Amino acid sequence: MKYKRLALFAVLSMILLAFAINAAEINSSNYKQTVVVTDGGLTNISSESYIQSVSVGEIIGQTASALYKNWLGFYYTVAGIPSKVTLTSPSDNSVITNRTPLFNWTAATGATPITYELLIQRESCQDLGSCVTDLINVTGIEGTNYTMTDMLDVDAVYNWTVRANNSIDYGEYADTFNFTVNSLVSLTLPTSSVDFGILALEANENTTDDSPAPIKVENDGNILINVSIYANESLWKSQNLNTSYFQFKADNSSEANAFNWTGSTQDWLNVSSFALPVIKQLNFSDATDIAEIELYVTVPTDETAGTKTSTLVIEGEAS
Repeated sequence: MKYKRLALFAVLSMILLAFAINAAEINSSNYKQTVVVTDGGLTNISSESYIQSVSVGEIIGQTASALYKNWLGFYYTVAGIPSKVTLTSPSDNSVITNRTPLFNWTAATGATPITYELLIQRESCQDLGSCVTDLINVTGIEGTNYTMTDMLDVDAVYNWTVRANNSIDYGEYADTFNFTVNSLVSLTLPTSSVDFGILALEANENTTDDSPAPIKVENDGNILINVSIYANESLWKSQNLNTSYFQFKADNSSEANAFNWTGSTQDWLNVSSFALPVIKQLNFSDATDIAEIELYVTVPTDETAGTKTSTLVIEGEAS
């Protein structure tokens, strides 16, 4: 009888953990019992001389009679649809400038494997004529984060949420978060000074051969930028601004096609005391966001000797 009690424990444990629909029949000289096991619980069929008590919970199963007493204890978990996740970033009501942000959320629990669906919907946009990304739905995400490949609109408000999915069904959507993508105009000068060295009267020099190197302009913002240039003072004592003795034009850097070539200043133009356009629609993507401003100087015939300097002001505005 000792061995039959141990066999009963083993059979019931394996059947319940597998959630199979089966029947286990145990015979002895004192009793006969059939226990039907399903994923919903136990059904007990007992003879008159045998009393069975079964409770379902974390620790379940008690078998008792006047002739026989046995305790059965085991745990089981029913794995169903995925749980609701929690969004983390971009945080709720946040303001960002990254147009391809990284979205993060917590992991769901439930039957595996689990994938995720990301839903992003634009709520408003300042310039509807230029806004193009109003709804993004990405499914089959295996991790708990996703980096945008489609670019979000600027000066726009978005709502986003996530839900998990497994072989059973979709879980509940996470509580919706809201964020705003602001436009950003930002210019830097990787090369901000030009030294022409020593020049004789009537000599001329320019930066097109990179000796000396031209001014480089980089768009660190998140929108296309138009660039303009002017000087606070003339380079020469004998010649004013807006003469052929001090000129500029746009040029490509090693990052080709970084701006609208047709709309930019392609030929030498005199540096003036007021802003003149030089580069049109400078791109903001990291691979193509740098352009050059070439400079051309000619020493006037009546210029006095000495060190010559001029400060150029380079401005950027939304295209």
